[in-house]
Amino acid sequence: MKYKPEYYPVGDPVACGKIDFAIDSFTTEVYEKGHYHTVYVVLGFTSAPADQKAANDKYSELLDAWLKHFLQGKFVNGDKLSIADFKAVPFLIA
Repeated sequence: MKYKPEYYPVGDPVACGKIDFAIDSFTTEVYEKGHYHTVYVVLGFTSAPADQKAANDKYSELLDAWLKHFLQGKFVNGDKLSIADFKAVPFLIA
């Protein structure tokens, strides 16, 4: 990596695999199944689902599961910031 290689340590294939998996999992499990049906409704980008409370509860469950599985310490890559953290944080702040 040309810029900021410390955020994606190509010399450590285990860390890269974990980072890649965290990014893919966040996109397919948290964003598509939860964020879209809750936050986008609040922002006015889409209409509310038939059962908004169920959608909110599902989003909370998905976030909790993702955080429990992928956060090892402060960040996805332990105590080192990675591109996986940059992927997830904007969706958690919105």
